[in-house]
Amino acid sequence: MVFSAQSFITDTLTAVDSVIGHYVQTVYLQLALQYNSTLLLLCTFYILLLGYRFSMHTLSADFSTISRHLMVLCIVYGLITNWSLYQLFVYNIFTNEPGHIAQVIVHSSNPLTSDESIAQALNQVYSTGMDASKKLFTSGIKLFFCSIFIFAFTFLCCLTALGLLIYAKLAMAIALALGPIFLPFVLWESTRGWFVSWLRKLFNFALIPIVTASILSLMLSVMDLVLPDLNRQASQGNPDFFTMGLFGGLSLVTAFLLKQSLPIASSLSGGFTLAALGQVGNMVSSALKATGMNAAGRLAGKGIKAVGNAIANRAENQKKSTVNAAVEQGKK
Repeated sequence: MVFSAQSFITDTLTAVDSVIGHYVQTVYLQLALQYNSTLLLLCTFYILLLGYRFSMHTLSADFSTISRHLMVLCIVYGLITNWSLYQLFVYNIFTNEPGHIAQVIVHSSNPLTSDESIAQALNQVYSTGMDASKKLFTSGIKLFFCSIFIFAFTFLCCLTALGLLIYAKLAMAIALALGPIFLPFVLWESTRGWFVSWLRKLFNFALIPIVTASILSLMLSVMDLVLPDLNRQASQGNPDFFTMGLFGGLSLVTAFLLKQSLPIASSLSGGFTLAALGQVGNMVSSALKATGMNAAGRLAGKGIKAVGNAIANRAENQKKSTVNAAVEQGKK
């Protein structure tokens, strides 16, 4: 792939996306293949443990509880053994949706660019700054330092944002590739904290492009007021030091704000707790109760129990009558 100043950032992110997509799928399939027998053993142990808890009456054996546990088990097993499901419900959500949200943020700050992504908007700043630097560099030795000044601040602003986006993508790829290891941890209370930590990291890495897009969309809207003047003055070979200073100051402010993206994303993703997972179970239970399936399950259980008792009583009566008949026959 040949990189150019006009598409340097978009080409770089496209190359990174293609690499991490293949990486996640390859590692996922290898882990699922290597630990398939272990997963079956864990699922069997989970079912046996549920049966033991039901028999010891440490867990309510109503229909909603059984359905909830079986649903979680089926979801975990399906996500680990089927790449299509994992790609649809996990990979695509955490890799594509942050980009879509970032695109909405960019469009809200500049409605004229409805199809422009944050990488394309950043690439426009990069190409404009580099073109202005190149024009000043070829204008003579007097404008050499002006060219270096514009080049340095353009590089600082754009490469800081690019580094954050690449970091988020690579870290997300590693976390997603390790999904088959962390997904079974949701089955048990003692290991559920590891699953929540893994999921919290996914949200953290997904929030980095969104926070970065929010900062860049605001700062790029301000820098768009300076870039046309900077480019025009560079073409004329007569740069205005006020315009250059304003561009440099905005670049420094943008780089400083981008440094805060990681702490902001980390603090926002820290709100995900075990209580959030508990709410999902409560929602399932409420839905089952609302549809009457829970009551139907209890009635069915009572009906089966009544039928079993009736059959047992009938067998007992037949046994007693047989014994009595044998006793009477012996007396005769």
